[in-house]
Amino acid sequence: MKRGSWTARILCSPFAYFLLAAALAPPLSAGTQGSAPPEKEKRPAELEALLASIQDLSRRLEEQREEIEGQRKALARQQERLDRLESLLALRASEGEAPAVAQAPPPQTMETLQRQLADTARATELLAHKMGNLSFRGDLRLRHEPTFGGTLPRTRNRERFRLRFHVDARLTDELSGGFSLSSGSESDPISGNQTMTDFYTRKPFAIDRAFVHYRPRGFKPFSLTAGKFGYTWHRTELTLDNDLNPEGISQTLSFDLESPLLENVTVVGFQLPFSESGNRAYSVMHGGQVQTSWRFRPGLRFGGYLAFYNWVRADPIRAAQTAGRLGGSANTNAATPAQFASNFALLDAIGRFDIDTGKAGWPLLLQFNFVSNTRACTNLSRVAGPAPACNPRDRHAYWMEAAIGRASAPNDVEIGYTFLRIEREAVLAAFNFSDIFASTNLITHRISLGYQLHRNVAFRFTGLFGRSLSTATSPGKERFNKRLQFDMSYKF
Repeated sequence: MKRGSWTARILCSPFAYFLLAAALAPPLSAGTQGSAPPEKEKRPAELEALLASIQDLSRRLEEQREEIEGQRKALARQQERLDRLESLLALRASEGEAPAVAQAPPPQTMETLQRQLADTARATELLAHKMGNLSFRGDLRLRHEPTFGGTLPRTRNRERFRLRFHVDARLTDELSGGFSLSSGSESDPISGNQTMTDFYTRKPFAIDRAFVHYRPRGFKPFSLTAGKFGYTWHRTELTLDNDLNPEGISQTLSFDLESPLLENVTVVGFQLPFSESGNRAYSVMHGGQVQTSWRFRPGLRFGGYLAFYNWVRADPIRAAQTAGRLGGSANTNAATPAQFASNFALLDAIGRFDIDTGKAGWPLLLQFNFVSNTRACTNLSRVAGPAPACNPRDRHAYWMEAAIGRASAPNDVEIGYTFLRIEREAVLAAFNFSDIFASTNLITHRISLGYQLHRNVAFRFTGLFGRSLSTATSPGKERFNKRLQFDMSYKF
């Protein structure tokens, strides 16, 4: 309750009258007890005047309280209006529209808002100092996943969740870093999902990222990332799963251009070791990517990406799969228990169009990805024992994707379709898209529908319908394997 309201109630209460009367009454003595006070006729008039003044003061205090309450409500309404205008300006800015000029609030309200912003800035700065410039975020995804059809003997229903927690730190103007924890099996690098099973036992929660990022102040086009980190280059799940975080070092050179057509050129290099042992040679993935960003006209952007992945001495991956030390996707490349029939040197080309349709909240994405393994079936000479069957023509993979809408603000909707075709030796089957029923030698149709209920809460349906390719070794057509995913995600 407001202070003014308590003051008014106390002053107007009978208890106040009693105290006032007691204070004004003369002390009793033996000589005067029972006799009338000398000012008997004058005292009641003074008392009535004083009481009238008190009541007038109480009324004014109550009016002042009501006025303050009205100003508080008006300020709250003004703040809501400013929040709506800020959201609208941010939305228009993201869509490339010129922001409208908002009407300035009344001077009194603006002064109050400025004081509040200054207080918030001071509190944020103090909190950042106490927390060592750390920021925290995370997400939880709940999933119901039925799988049926194809060669499966029966329908399989799984309840799954994925929990991730991220800590980011800005150490200096040049140095930043962070780490992440994620649910999922520790032997499965391409999925953070944890199936609700194993008799209610506790679920693993392990290090998913741990990295440092350096960008020198004197040469801002250059940056370096080291540790276990998220992708520093553009790719699709045709080659590497979204949940995989590589380990090693990545370097980037990025240049913005003053050309009306070509806006940016970036070169990324990476050296990513994946197996090290004292009794054999070092295994590493060397690669790089050239990235270009084009603006053909307002509302039409194109990104062109050309990458090369060279998996040097990949056979330890196959041996780890056979021994059960590496989980995730079952191997579908031609291989023996210890060796692959192919080496993997992948040429990866991606073209992406981002189109402004002119309708707010409905951008259009078109993306195409082509992969060719330039060293398919070239490891057969090193295979000990009988060599597996390997066709060097089975080296190509295709990804065609279209999506309209976006799921970022409340009530946003996103609709997408993807077609992918992966031949048996096109990619390294251990690390690509984890949700398809086989990693290679298949075609798959993916449809998706997303809805953003709240700023932090989203729902998504994904349907994956795939079957094995018809080849000389498997000429018949299988029934489609069907996997449905019903997701609810919460970000914090």
